[in-house]
Amino acid sequence: MRLKVFVTGCVIAEFLLFLTAPLILGDKPGDEATKKEKANYGVKMLSLFGGAGIICVMAAGGAVILMRRTKQEYLEEQAENLKELVEGSLKDHAEKQKKMKGDD
Repeated sequence: MRLKVFVTGCVIAEFLLFLTAPLILGDKPGDEATKKEKANYGVKMLSLFGGAGIICVMAAGGAVILMRRTKQEYLEEQAENLKELVEGSLKDHAEKQKKMKGDD
């Protein structure tokens, strides 16, 4: 359950980060801006997209782990259902055999 919350939180954070990117970055410095202003803008952009990339990788990794766990649960449930089916069939077959012997 925690993993689902984590992955969902990462996806929401990623979405909000991209929605607020223009507010975080502000206006692009013009041609007359100093190198320091352009460098500060570059650092903000790099930080924003670097953080977004890290969040995206964390969400993807969590989703992969979640899918593996779910697949394992389904395989275990499938094996249990098959076992119940075989046992039920054997039980029904045994009951038919008893019934047929009783009719003879």
